[in-house]
Amino acid sequence: MADEHHVDEETSNKHVGKSVLDHFSQISNDNEAKRVKNASLLLQYLYKFNNNQNNDEVQYALKRIIRGLGGSKTSTRIGFYSTFVALLHTCPYLALDEVLKCIRKQLQIEGGNSKSEIGDIYTGQVLACGALIRSKKIFDGDQEQQDNVLRLLINAGKSRSYLSMASVKFIAELLAMCDEEQLKQLWSVLNTEILKPWPEQTLDSLYLLLLVCRSFPRFLKGSTLNKILSSYEVLCNENLETICNVTLLARIFNDSKTFVDKKLLYSPDQVLQNFNQMLNTNPKPGKEEISKFVTENFGDGDELEKWRPGDYNENPNFLRMIQNDTLRDFAQKLVKLWGVLARRVKDDVSRNADRYSIIPVPNGFVIPGGRFREYYYWDSYWIIRSLLIGGMKETARGMIENFFTLVDRFGFVPNGGRKYYLNRSQPPLLTAMVLSYYKETSDLKWLSDNIVYLERELQFWLRDRTVPVQYGRHNLTLARYHAVSDGPRPESYFEDVETGTGSRDVEQLYVELKSGAESGWDFSSRWLFDDEGGTRTGLSNVKTTRVLPVDLNSILCGAFRTLSEMYLLLNNTERSDAWAKFYHDWRVAMDVVFWDEDDGVWHDFDYALKRRRKGFYPSNLAPLWMGCYAEDGDELGRRVVEYMKNQRILDYLGGVPTSLERTGEQWDFPNAWPPLQDVVVEGLRSTGNRDAVALAQTLAHRWVNANLLGFAQAGEMFEKYDAVTPGLYGGGGEYVVQSGFGWTNGVVLKFIYEYFI
Repeated sequence: MADEHHVDEETSNKHVGKSVLDHFSQISNDNEAKRVKNASLLLQYLYKFNNNQNNDEVQYALKRIIRGLGGSKTSTRIGFYSTFVALLHTCPYLALDEVLKCIRKQLQIEGGNSKSEIGDIYTGQVLACGALIRSKKIFDGDQEQQDNVLRLLINAGKSRSYLSMASVKFIAELLAMCDEEQLKQLWSVLNTEILKPWPEQTLDSLYLLLLVCRSFPRFLKGSTLNKILSSYEVLCNENLETICNVTLLARIFNDSKTFVDKKLLYSPDQVLQNFNQMLNTNPKPGKEEISKFVTENFGDGDELEKWRPGDYNENPNFLRMIQNDTLRDFAQKLVKLWGVLARRVKDDVSRNADRYSIIPVPNGFVIPGGRFREYYYWDSYWIIRSLLIGGMKETARGMIENFFTLVDRFGFVPNGGRKYYLNRSQPPLLTAMVLSYYKETSDLKWLSDNIVYLERELQFWLRDRTVPVQYGRHNLTLARYHAVSDGPRPESYFEDVETGTGSRDVEQLYVELKSGAESGWDFSSRWLFDDEGGTRTGLSNVKTTRVLPVDLNSILCGAFRTLSEMYLLLNNTERSDAWAKFYHDWRVAMDVVFWDEDDGVWHDFDYALKRRRKGFYPSNLAPLWMGCYAEDGDELGRRVVEYMKNQRILDYLGGVPTSLERTGEQWDFPNAWPPLQDVVVEGLRSTGNRDAVALAQTLAHRWVNANLLGFAQAGEMFEKYDAVTPGLYGGGGEYVVQSGFGWTNGVVLKFIYEYFI
C-alpha cells in the first residue's frame, strides 16, 4: 500500500500549505528524532484551527495520517501512529463518528490489493482503533460508535495471526481505563469474544477474561465462569484458594503437590459446602479436623492408567549393536522402563473434568516418574529422542501431537499436565521435538499439517516473554522467563509461603518463583541477586525476570532457524523469510549481548545492570547446542574447551556440574543434571573441533559410566546425580530426589547410541 509519499487525490489541492506537506514527508523518516520533531511541528500548526473540524488542512492531515497507518514500512507506521494519537489529543473537536468514517474509507480493502497490501491495511485498522483507545477518543462516542470501533479492531485482529496480540493488547488497555459503568456500555461486543464456550477459548480470549475477573471481580458471576471454564481449577476460585491455604499450611502432607493432585470425591459446590460447614463449626480447625475433611472430600488422583504402547519393543535393533555385555544389559533395562513409565489419561477425566487437576490429552505418554506423575514439557524432549532411537515412532509422534492439542487449546505448552501449571510454560523445545521426529521419518505431510502449531507457540514467546534491549548502539528484542499470576505455586504452596515470609513485595516474589519454575532450573544461583548484582544470597532474593537467559534465547534462535528451514521444505518462502529474519536478529544478539570475548563463552545477561553475569553454568554452551552462532565452529570449539579447562570442569568424574556455587538449591553445585550433560556434549560435538569432539566423547563416557554405577548400586535411575561422586544421586531443593526417571533414561540411551556403537 502506498504510504509515506502518497497524496490522496481528494486532499492534494491548493488549500494545503507547503509546511504541512514538508512535515508529512519527515514523519515516516527512519530517524526517530526527525519523526518526533516534525510530528510536533505539524501538530502545533494544526492546533491553530481549533474547533474547525472542516478546515482543509485538518481534513488532509486526518486522511493522510490514517492512510499512513497502513503503510508497508515499520517506521511509517510508528511515525503516523504516534502522530495520530497526538492529533486526537490536540484536536478534541474531531468527532468520533467522522474519524471512524475516515478510517473505513482510507483503510478499505479493494479487489486489486495484493496479499501483502491487505495485511498492511488490516495492520492499519488495528493501529487506528488502538489510537482511538489510547487517546480515549473512544469514550467520546455513543454506544453504537464504540461498538463499531471494537468490532473493527477485533475483526482486523482475527484477520492475521500476527495481529491478534496487538488487538488484544489494545483491548486490555481499554479495560484498564474503564470503570464498571463504561464496561457495561462496551460489553455487548466484548462478551461475544470473552464469554465463548471453553472449546472455543483461545489464549487471547482467556487472557481478557482473566483481566475482567481481576479488574471487575463483581462483574461476572462464579456460575458464569464455571460454565465457560468447565472447571474451578483453571481460574483460581477464591473459596478453593482458601481450601488450599488452610489445608497446605496445616502441613498434612510433606509435599504440597500431594494435595493439589488429588481428585474431588464430590462436585466442587458440594466440597465447598462441606468446607464452609467445617469452618462454621470451628473457624480455626486443627490439623486433625482438616485431615478428616481432606479424607472425606478428596481421593487419590487415580486419573492415569498404565499403558503399553503399540510400538513398544523390549529388544530394539540398536541393542544388538552394543558390543559390551554389561552396557547392553544396562541399556535393555532402561528400554524396559519405558513400559513401566508409560501412561494414558482415563476416560473419567473428560466426563468429570471439574473433579481433576490433570489436563487430558488424546494420546499416551511417558512420564518422568516419582512425584512427577503427569507429562512435562521439556522433559519430553529427551524422552522422545530416545523413543526414536528405540524405534517407537508412533509413541513419539503421539506425545508431540499431545503438545499440539495444548497449543491449540491454550496458545502455548504449559509447564506440565496439570491445570495449576497453566500460568507458565517451560523451555520451548516443541520445534526441536518435531525436527527430531521429521529427521527420523521424513514425513512431509505430517509436518505440513502441523507446522502451524510451532508458529503459534513461538508467537506466544515473542508476544508474552520478550523485552526491548538497548545495548551500545544496538536496539534488540530478547526473551526472558516471566510467569505472571497471583499467589504461591499450588504444588509448592507451603514452601512459597515460607520463602515469602517477611518479603516487602510477596506477590512479586511469587512471580519470580513461578518464573524460575518456568525456566526448568528451579532453583539456581542464576536467578539470585544480592545488592551488588551477585549471587551471594538466598531464595527470598530470587529475581528470575531480571535475567535474559542465554539458553532460552538460544533455544528460540534455533527454533526460528528450524521453522524457517521447514517452511522452505514446504515451498513457503514468505513464511521462511519471516522466521529467517527472527533467526538473524537473535543470532546477532548472541554475539552482541551474550558473548564474552575474555571468557570465550556466552553468559546470561543482567537486564537491570546491563551486564553479563559471569560464572560457570552448562547453559553457557547453549548457543553451540542450538547452532546459534555466526563464527567459525572450529575456533569456538577451541575457545570453549579452553574455558572448561580453566574452570576445572574436567575434575568432576560424576558429570558436568550445574554450577560451581554451593547454594543448597538443586540446580547448583554439586548436582549434575541429565539434560545439561546433553547440552554440553551435543554443543561441543557440533563445533567439529577435534579437541571439542574428543571432550564430548569423554564427558559422554563419564556420564554413562556414572549412571551405570549408580544403577548397579541402587537399582534405580534418578533425576539428578552428584558431580563429585560418580553414581551418587543429587540433593538439595524443595523435595527429595526422585527416581524413574524419564530424561535420565533418555540421555543415557542417547549417549550409548551415539558413543558406544
